[in-house]
Amino acid sequence: LRGTASKRSAASPRGSARRPAPASAMERLIAGAKFPAKCVKNEIHNLLTTLRLTRGRTTYGPQFEVDSLKAFQRLFEQLTYIHELHEFDTVAYLGPFLEVIQSDQTDAQVTAVALGSVDKFVSFGLIHPNSPRCMEAVNTLAWGVINCRFISSGIAHDEAVLLKMVGVLVDCLRCPAGEYLSDPCVWHMVRKCFQISRQPHASPLLRTSAEGVLQQMILTIFGTHKARAQRVCVKPAAADCGASAATASAVASATAGAGGGERQVQIYKPYGFRAMHFVLRFLAFLLAYGRAAPTNAEARQRARPRKQRSRSPSCDKASPRGGSSRGSRDTSPESASSDLGLADASAMDREDLCTDTHCLGLSLLNVALESGGDEIARSDELICVIQDDICKSLLQNSRTDSLSVLSLNLRAIFNLFLHFKRHLKVQLEIFFTSVHLKIAALDTASYEQREIALESLLEFCREPELMLELYENYDCDFRCTDLFQTLVKFLVTSSFPSDGVQGVRGGFNALHRLALSGLLSILHSMALRCEGHRHFRSEEAAKPEALTPVSSVETELQRKREQKRRLALAARTFNGEPSKSMSALQSLGLVSSPPTPESMAEFLRHTPALDLRVVGEYLAKRHDFNGQVRKAFMDLFPFTGLGVVEALRMLLSSFRLPGEAQLIERLVEDFAGAYYVKQPPVLDGLGGGGADSGAEGVKPQDPRKMQRWVPREKQPDETVDGANSSGSPGSGGGPEDAAGEAPLRVKMANSDTIFVLSYSIIMLNTDLHSAKVTKKMTDAEFIRNNRGIDDGKDVAPFFLRDVYEAIRDEEIRLHGDAPVEGGDIENVVDDFFWEGILRRSESIDEFSTTERLLSETPPGASERDMLQVIMDCAPMPTLSLCYESVPDVAVAAQAMVGFQDLAKLSAYFDQSESVNGLVRVMCQYFIKFSSGGVLSAKSQIALRAAQKCAMQHVLLLREAEGRVVLEV
Repeated sequence: LRGTASKRSAASPRGSARRPAPASAMERLIAGAKFPAKCVKNEIHNLLTTLRLTRGRTTYGPQFEVDSLKAFQRLFEQLTYIHELHEFDTVAYLGPFLEVIQSDQTDAQVTAVALGSVDKFVSFGLIHPNSPRCMEAVNTLAWGVINCRFISSGIAHDEAVLLKMVGVLVDCLRCPAGEYLSDPCVWHMVRKCFQISRQPHASPLLRTSAEGVLQQMILTIFGTHKARAQRVCVKPAAADCGASAATASAVASATAGAGGGERQVQIYKPYGFRAMHFVLRFLAFLLAYGRAAPTNAEARQRARPRKQRSRSPSCDKASPRGGSSRGSRDTSPESASSDLGLADASAMDREDLCTDTHCLGLSLLNVALESGGDEIARSDELICVIQDDICKSLLQNSRTDSLSVLSLNLRAIFNLFLHFKRHLKVQLEIFFTSVHLKIAALDTASYEQREIALESLLEFCREPELMLELYENYDCDFRCTDLFQTLVKFLVTSSFPSDGVQGVRGGFNALHRLALSGLLSILHSMALRCEGHRHFRSEEAAKPEALTPVSSVETELQRKREQKRRLALAARTFNGEPSKSMSALQSLGLVSSPPTPESMAEFLRHTPALDLRVVGEYLAKRHDFNGQVRKAFMDLFPFTGLGVVEALRMLLSSFRLPGEAQLIERLVEDFAGAYYVKQPPVLDGLGGGGADSGAEGVKPQDPRKMQRWVPREKQPDETVDGANSSGSPGSGGGPEDAAGEAPLRVKMANSDTIFVLSYSIIMLNTDLHSAKVTKKMTDAEFIRNNRGIDDGKDVAPFFLRDVYEAIRDEEIRLHGDAPVEGGDIENVVDDFFWEGILRRSESIDEFSTTERLLSETPPGASERDMLQVIMDCAPMPTLSLCYESVPDVAVAAQAMVGFQDLAKLSAYFDQSESVNGLVRVMCQYFIKFSSGGVLSAKSQIALRAAQKCAMQHVLLLREAEGRVVLEV
């Protein structure tokens, strides 16, 4: 029977598929005759012996010794006639060992032996998915180790126990039964390992060992999610398989009918996205360690819900929230980044500790992205953490002086490009322009920092799909920087020293070599595609009809590219002289002819790169047409259901207020009218807005003079829909009509109330947030200053207090486009500008990926435009300087390959003039470097290149170039 059971356990296809390779090998080693029950009894002997040996050296009382001895003796007796454990309660034989582990009356030696015992049970496969109460047992074991307590016996003994703890935790996570740990339990296991690695006075061995275990845990959690999610276990419900809070999040009961009868089953679900969410927020905490924690106001601002651009499986989002076997722990996501043992204020000032923590966080993040990036991209919640906390911390860490942090940081950014580019369009633009290109071109950066940045750029350039996607998503989007053009221009200018090979700055060095390699990588990947398709054949190269027809997608890209050019030209024209720009705007098709206030308002509202100061001055002018544009501009904003402060924030994100009070007054007056008429009217007949207002013979009332409901300033997590039951435009009663509910809106008499209140809000904003004002206005003073503004009546104090608190907690500042090119990175990382980046990412087009295989798709119009962008950056003079001036023959060979790739691209797109010019240059180099009858290495390189190029593109060569080739 023992042999049969062992063979059945070892040969179970379900169990073998569930186990990782190391665990399966271990089980095969011990699967022979080995009696699992004897393993448990042996460990009982070991622990009892240790308890007796340490009796005189410990402080635990006699009652604890008696209870422990009784528990182990009782367990030993139960196992006397049992050889297999497949029918024995797993939780029962783990209980006495876990009691010792969690007891604060045992010393380090006893605790270490108990930890070794449970680790042996896990390693030997005694706890597996087919064990009785497997899920409850593995969760109980993990929580017991997490809550391990013992009496200190010296640093060496204590660290031995801590090392055993991290060993048990990682073995528990990686064993087959570890897949059924609860999500909070997995998070606390990671948290415990981190706390152990940061023990005060920890030895290097303990720290590095715990950090290594952390990496293994992250690899297991993120790298095995796809396979783990498929291993849902269905087991018959046993009488004792009840009822642990640890299994509540992953166990569901079901009733199945078989042959007319019913049976209860249990469904064990592995841990999933929720555990990954905990851990990812923990990694974000590590990346941001050492920086001031956000204030309550900032936390509320950052908690504002944002539109998500991702897809995630609905099953995980709807999974129940489960507790733990210990019952009383805070396992909410909000607690994932708090209470990590790093709250010591003195430690926050230690730069070395901050650097080490950032390195650890970046290393773990890279492990998570490299092993489970595709799985993370399936969850909306995880992508929100990536979009906000992770990306912001990466941007902040790019300012570091530590080469280790910078290198890991750039590696993490590259991993984000590979897995999350669809969700991080704006963030990746910021990374390219404000991290890679900025550091690589910064004279004040060290040589090593610039080298690391260029190495990272080179890795991007070697991704052919990525270069095409950069062009299509950024250079063809009028809201984005010309990222591909900026990259190529930087590589061209950085491939050769500005002061020559023998310049005072060191001449041609590794930085120039890296930039040259990046430029040539872009050219070579495009040339390989051209060379690999039938349209490149020499007999067809001169035929324009041989090219692939322009697809609808490429036509749309060309239209976007042209639109971007027109908008950029219009923005420059308007910013230079607004009063004289109308004819230019009409010729570009951006303003109707004749001009209308509506078309001009649309131009001012939606055109990027406009100077917000110029827009504000234009709108505030006194001219009749400007006034009409101002009113049309205000009507473009969706003010319905917004509080006054929130509406002002939205408005002032589109222009900058002018300095003169008279100009501000015009803007605020039109804002008040536009905002007020978009709020729901009072339909109780008190304000003239009742049913009789439209009766025959009654003059319609001015909509700005009738009573309306104005919403209160709501918390960021509240929505307009939440109050719609009593605040919809069609409802007549106010929210105060419902007994016991707080008012959500107030009545106001006319738009003049909003005008006075808005002006008062602007003054309050200056008073509370200006450094020049020493004595700040209080809420009582603000309420007193706004008495009688509602047609002689007072506005409700709670409404004004909400307004005051909204301004106090968050200053009204201008949300322009985040600086992406040449901007100061210090401002980009500021919380306010980061919020602007997140808001911008909500309104921008989604990143479109290249779904076709580049190796199977002929180059088309996009590649033609990319070649034109490259040629506009003038790469040929740079390649010529590298070939002629750099003594290194390898650099000369690289430059000549660049000439050949340019010739291939030009021939593919039927640019015969460029092909002839390149062939002429190659022949001239051969003649120049073979003077005196000696064939130098450079002349041989030029000769081979000219011969190959002439043979491939012979039909495109003119007579003059043909004679030159024959002479050579």
